[in-house]
Amino acid sequence: MELLVIGGRGAARGELVQALQLLLPSSHLLETDDIAHARETILTRKVDGVFLDLCDVGSGGLEFARELRSLHIPVVVTTSSEDYAVEAFEVDVTDYLLRPVEPGRLMRAVAKMRKTDVARQSADVVAFSDQVHCWLVPVEDVILAESEGSYVTLHVRGRKPIVLCRSLKEIEVLLGDRDFVRVNRSQIVRLQMLVAIRREDGGFSAEVADRGKVVFSRRQAQAFRQRFGV
Repeated sequence: MELLVIGGRGAARGELVQALQLLLPSSHLLETDDIAHARETILTRKVDGVFLDLCDVGSGGLEFARELRSLHIPVVVTTSSEDYAVEAFEVDVTDYLLRPVEPGRLMRAVAKMRKTDVARQSADVVAFSDQVHCWLVPVEDVILAESEGSYVTLHVRGRKPIVLCRSLKEIEVLLGDRDFVRVNRSQIVRLQMLVAIRREDGGFSAEVADRGKVVFSRRQAQAFRQRFGV
């Protein structure tokens, strides 16, 4: 993944770049101070996403964000002011981050960026990371994610479970909701792994292939009914 960071000079940009390097250690990060150089970079490199500081690049920042979206390049605005928020979302930016950016908030923005344009980015592999490690995992191999305390365990086909110091909500954002279902407060399951779903006390229970039984909470059972019309 190749990302371009525009504006945010000095410590502000340095902190963002450092946070992105920790979150996405295998990515290539490019930096520039001005839009002219950014346009040249876009033309000569395959940029997968842009982090744009509107406060730093001046009045042309929003128009440039519009140009990037016309090229199907996702844009995350990073700034110290809320003044541009309405205009930014009108040009379809992926997210709007206020500095200082919290790690969890940055992680969610990157997850949104990955899903903005599947035509330009591979949606087949997701990077799961915490403060120390990063794992690249094919989404189709994820069977079950379950939380306990401050940790989430990913059960992945063909390998040992992966333990992450992350919230289940953060993992849910990374996985997306097309192929996965939240069954209760502590478990997310790949839909294709639900081999036997049963009605039970007004809700549902299900057998997960090779993983035993899961029980839907009342709230998630209702969401499941609405989603599938059952």
